[in-house]
Amino acid sequence: MRHGSKPALLAALLLIGGAGLCGAAENKGGGTPDKGGKPEDKITVASKDGQGLSVKNFKLYRTTLTRDTMPGRFILAGGLNPHGSGAAYSIFYIEPQKAFAVLILRKPVALMRERAERDLMDKLGLAKDQMCKLDCYVQVPADVDTEQMAQNLGFTFCTPPAAK
Repeated sequence: MRHGSKPALLAALLLIGGAGLCGAAENKGGGTPDKGGKPEDKITVASKDGQGLSVKNFKLYRTTLTRDTMPGRFILAGGLNPHGSGAAYSIFYIEPQKAFAVLILRKPVALMRERAERDLMDKLGLAKDQMCKLDCYVQVPADVDTEQMAQNLGFTFCTPPAAK
């Protein structure tokens, strides 16, 4: 993750992950992840090398949620109140940084993390080597695991080996 975007991304995560998100949301677009999309249905997101990555346009998926009160924030998994829904993880896209954030919300952390990784790979249409280039912050909240909280765990399949 770019040095300057980390505090802004974490602040956005706190806003998105908080209980204050209960309320009306809007689903955008008409595509669904299982239908894929046309090759031109791509957008560019941030990469660690600054070159950007072309991914499926997840903003068009029926399952992607947004809120008018939080422009530029897209919820790809976990819903608007992930803690209240019992979601295992939440995946967010923060458009101003063109970066992703994954919150692991249940134990076992390793299993939920692998599920979240697969889900994000499918939604973006990326291979593991491309995922390792993705600008993404993977975190576990303190109420799930105090030993792994407040650190970027990264993806399990990237080098250097990420925390387990």
